[in-house]
Amino acid sequence: GATDIGAAIADADLFLVDDGAGGTLRKTAASRLKTYIGGGITEADNWRLTTNFSGDAAPIASNWERGDTDGAGYFGTGMSQSSGVFTFPSTGYWYITYTALFVLASGADSAYQSISLLTTLNNSSYSLASNANCFVNGVASGQTFSTGVTSFMFDVTNTTNCKIRFDTDSANTSTTTIGSTNEDQTSVKFIRLGDT
Repeated sequence: GATDIGAAIADADLFLVDDGAGGTLRKTAASRLKTYIGGGITEADNWRLTTNFSGDAAPIASNWERGDTDGAGYFGTGMSQSSGVFTFPSTGYWYITYTALFVLASGADSAYQSISLLTTLNNSSYSLASNANCFVNGVASGQTFSTGVTSFMFDVTNTTNCKIRFDTDSANTSTTTIGSTNEDQTSVKFIRLGDT
């Protein structure tokens, strides 16, 4: 028979809880529910390659920036990177997507263009965690483009030892991986899904 609160629930609002299912009612603040239930996604970040390069890279070691145009943003602490090795700001299950855009000159073919996402659990030796391949059958005139996309869910149990990098490998070494400082073309995205 109580009246409706008539507003959004606030941290200071109180709930009655049957403590231990023993019939004893106790009160708790709404702020405690967030700790028990979980606060949802707390980290998300977006990085991109700013300039083109030709040939293979293991890893793509330079010319990374956090997306900063057209309303791009991040929340939480955000990722950090050094020489193409990305460090996570917190432990947890992270969902990572890696997209790469390639171009070949007129008439050129490439049997494969591979993108690889590699992880380390000891800040030293890397293993292939996820891979995608695309193919370019060159046209007689004009450039030919292709895109590869791969993703991985990484259980980051230690921010010092668990890291990630991004590689490219093409059958035709004249293949160009495309970057831009104005838009995402070759890019990586990170979302923390929850606690490990």
